[in-house]
Amino acid sequence: MYYHYDDKDEIVADLLDYALDWFLSAVDDRTTDDPVENLRAVVEELLPVDPTDEELAGRHVVMELRAQAVTNPEFRATFTEIDERLHDRIAGHVREILDRRGVEGVDADGVAEQFLAVLNGTLIESVTTDRDVTPRCAGRC
Repeated sequence: MYYHYDDKDEIVADLLDYALDWFLSAVDDRTTDDPVENLRAVVEELLPVDPTDEELAGRHVVMELRAQAVTNPEFRATFTEIDERLHDRIAGHVREILDRRGVEGVDADGVAEQFLAVLNGTLIESVTTDRDVTPRCAGRC
């Protein structure tokens, strides 16, 4: 397998892409006709309130790799794509919620950016501190 890639960073980037596709597939499996429930599914899949040991280990790996994106352009590009895909998914749900409720004048992309920032911040807090912020933040998203 290593011969298929130029270096280990390419392998990790592909693994991250695969993990994102798996995550989005898990969210898709929970898709309903209710955009609020669909948005909740994104939160619950990304930040389960009571994560398994495997999910916690996955959070740690993602944070360690995300930290490397500061100096690694390939990882930066991968995490940019991940965030863009998550943003697009969240923005779509927000637009649908706003449309169904007849709400006008709200920037769904701006709401999605803030929503994603809260999710990413919660993820960072959950692996870099001893504060248990996931139940509070995930429950309010």
